[in-house]
Amino acid sequence: DEPSQARILPLPHDALKDEWNSLVYGERLPSQLLRYLSRMLVVMKQPGLNLSLFNWNRLCLLHGPPGSGKSTLCRALAQKLSIRLSAMYPQAVLVEVNTTTMLSKYFGESGKLITSLFDKIHGTAQSSTTLVCVVIDEIETIAGSREKANAGGECSDGVRATNQLLTALDRLRALPNVVVLCTSNLLGAIDSAFLDRVDIKQFVPSPSQPAIYNIFRSCLNALVVDTAAEGPPCPSSPREGSPATDALQQRANPLAKCESTDEPPKPSIATLEEMQIAYHDQPQAACRRLWAIARKCEGFSGRRLRRLPIHGLAMY
Repeated sequence: DEPSQARILPLPHDALKDEWNSLVYGERLPSQLLRYLSRMLVVMKQPGLNLSLFNWNRLCLLHGPPGSGKSTLCRALAQKLSIRLSAMYPQAVLVEVNTTTMLSKYFGESGKLITSLFDKIHGTAQSSTTLVCVVIDEIETIAGSREKANAGGECSDGVRATNQLLTALDRLRALPNVVVLCTSNLLGAIDSAFLDRVDIKQFVPSPSQPAIYNIFRSCLNALVVDTAAEGPPCPSSPREGSPATDALQQRANPLAKCESTDEPPKPSIATLEEMQIAYHDQPQAACRRLWAIARKCEGFSGRRLRRLPIHGLAMY
């Protein structure tokens, strides 16, 4: 049934409001993808444009190691697109496909399930004022390589599922108000014909050292705000007349939040930029110690990184 095959949400949705801000990458990856997708949808919406002349499927594939935030990024992009393009598309909907329910134990049933779901997506997209964002996690589940399946003597039901998916995507190509966002941890397991249809293939790496620091910082500051942990004392001001002091004063002293007020603010760990400028010679400062920890955690997945602050709070 439909609920097991996909989760459908109107956009923008309150459940997704924090997804974008939770993304932490070393490069401007989210904003670059948002700009590309927005521009692509605007261009394809132009009246009188012959879509058959352009091989644009509005199909984006994010691939990379597990826990790098690919699924969250897809949902966040859908939310942002619905807001940015609201003048063009007053209504928007997110269809989050559950690929694990698409593979049936009954022969030939997988292809029928895929066809049924995409028929409903196609029907929803018939309204030209509705933006339809389809998110398919672990796309290799229903778009597995047919060459490898045949070479390994696997059941042909997986091949049928891939065939039906490709046919369904080709049908959606004629609808300029549909964008499909997919993720995969196994790029080599995906069918070559599917990859040939993808407009954007974007590698999403594990968090870099600066990204790890920012992940830890956001988690720890949130714990301090919610009084779940005792925050570090307000950082003392850098030495008067030092280059760090001058640099900070030129930016209106972002550490002023720790100065005396009627109601003392919650302490917080310095940003990466503040740490590098104001605390480069203070190895015992909380931000410097957090940076040392972040450097040791390179290669960890985003999921594991966001568990560590709670583990530390629980254990110590």
